[in-house]
Amino acid sequence: MTTNGVNPIPLPPTYQNETIPALASYRILAYIIDSLISSAIAIFIMLFSYFIYYSLGFKTNATTGYPIGLFALFIGALLIGKAYMFIRDTGGLSIGKRLLGLSVVSISDNSPATIGQSFIRNVVFLIPYFVLIELLMLLTDKDRRRLGDQFAKTRVVSTRTV
Repeated sequence: MTTNGVNPIPLPPTYQNETIPALASYRILAYIIDSLISSAIAIFIMLFSYFIYYSLGFKTNATTGYPIGLFALFIGALLIGKAYMFIRDTGGLSIGKRLLGLSVVSISDNSPATIGQSFIRNVVFLIPYFVLIELLMLLTDKDRRRLGDQFAKTRVVSTRTV
């Protein structure tokens, strides 16, 4: 994607024995992509549940008038969408990171993140407004590691070469 021999977006290089921290802008964009995927999963399951629930002729609760079973399905759909956000970095690559040439690695040996590390680095997003603290850390930390990365002993690196 060069224009007249000039790359419009600077990409951090990856050398044979050295990994370069991913650009903060790429990490933010990968997070947005993964959030959209998580939301799409939840919405699809909710719409499918709604269709099945009413096509099978289920009725609403006689006392409240609310479809309790459908509400439970919606909560389940939200949880499945959130589950993707917690384990998305397993193996080092979420869909957003894969599209942008990023990978989550363990700081000890540069191996891909495990499911446990993925959960630890993303569970902090359950805390309301913690995403703002994580964003601040990402933009100010010299190694571009947010608190979730520090807790999980991971870092996000570029997999692209120059």
